[in-house]
Amino acid sequence: MSPDGAFDGVTALRVVDGRITGLHHVRNPEKPTRVTAETPLTLR
Repeated sequence: MSPDGAFDGVTALRVVDGRITGLHHVRNPEKPTRVTAETPLTLR
């Protein structure tokens, strides 16, 4: 998030069999306009 509280990037994880197998991050304030909330990650 930017200092003013707006999203400035989005991260996507690919999980297979409980393991992270891919990570993709886009940091461009113009692209994640449809993202309205973050999803917290928890350990099982």
